[in-house]
Amino acid sequence: MQNQIDAINERLNAGENKFGEVANALSKIALHLENQDAAMAAMAEKIDRNGESTESILEMWNGGVKTVRFFCRCAEAWRFFIKEMLIPVFIPMALIVAVYFYFHTGELPKWAGILVKLFG
Repeated sequence: MQNQIDAINERLNAGENKFGEVANALSKIALHLENQDAAMAAMAEKIDRNGESTESILEMWNGGVKTVRFFCRCAEAWRFFIKEMLIPVFIPMALIVAVYFYFHTGELPKWAGILVKLFG
């Protein structure tokens, strides 16, 4: 009977050892999963920060595009003013006014005299 009790105790000890090994393996797996969860949370945080920085870069880019578009429109407006208004309209009108003023007063207007000195 003692042999049977010793055999039962051996089996119980072997079962406890196996259970300890399984529990140890499960705790290692649980620790690995916790570490993996922490790593995933850190990566998610980095991705969120990357998304925020990408948004700020896009906002800055859009602001730059708007600025470039504004200055291109200003340059186009200046070109239009020079080609369509100043040369064909304002310069001939200024010459007509200066000639008319000269014929009626005998001298050039002050602004015309300044322009003659400036360009002459």
